Order: sequence, then C-alpha cells, then structure tokens
Amino acid sequence: MLAFDSNLKPMVGQQVTWTGDQDGRAELPASLRAAASGHCDAALRQGNRGFLVTTPHASAPERSVLTTRSGAQSRLGSLVPRHSAKRAASTVYLLPSTASAGGGTTLRL
Repeated sequence: MLAFDSNLKPMVGQQVTWTGDQDGRAELPASLRAAASGHCDAALRQGNRGFLVTTPHASAPERSVLTTRSGAQSRLGSLVPRHSAKRAASTVYLLPSTASAGGGTTLRL
C-alpha cells in the first residue's frame, strides 16, 4: 500500500445525488456543513447546468445560495422542489477548497 499526505479533508471527493422521491438529502446537511466550515467547496450539477454553492446552509439546505459562471444567483430550494415528481437529478460535489489551494484554482462549472 502506498500512502502520502494530501492535506485534503475527508469530505473532499464525496458526492450526493438525488432524484424525485429518492432522496440523498440525508447526506446533504453534512456536505453543506463541511463546505460552510471551509473544509471544501461545494458545486451542484443539474442536467447541463453547473453552480457553485457560495453560501451553504447545513440547517436549511434549500436556503443555500448558488452562483453560475455568469454571476446569476438562485437558491437550492428553487432548483430542487421538494414535492415534484418530475424534477431533474441533482448532484452536489465536494471539491478541494480554493481558499486552501493558494488561490490559483478555478472551478469550471
């Protein structure tokens, strides 16, 4: 076994995907909590759209603020309605924090 110190937090690299009534929402608060504490950055992908979670709210995930590459903002709750059977699959990805990456990291959404 080969091991090396990567300085990455344990949450980095995890993802949570949910669709319709099949919820991955149980893991979502822990993911947003890690992003809020600066351990990682969170990005959301829904279909062909990508968002950076700029203001994660672990206690109320639907209030988390998402930002597109163009700077447009919306809330997680507006993209993923709770009681819609026809909503698109959404995935939250936990990425290495740009704050700890020396400022040279650019997220491609």
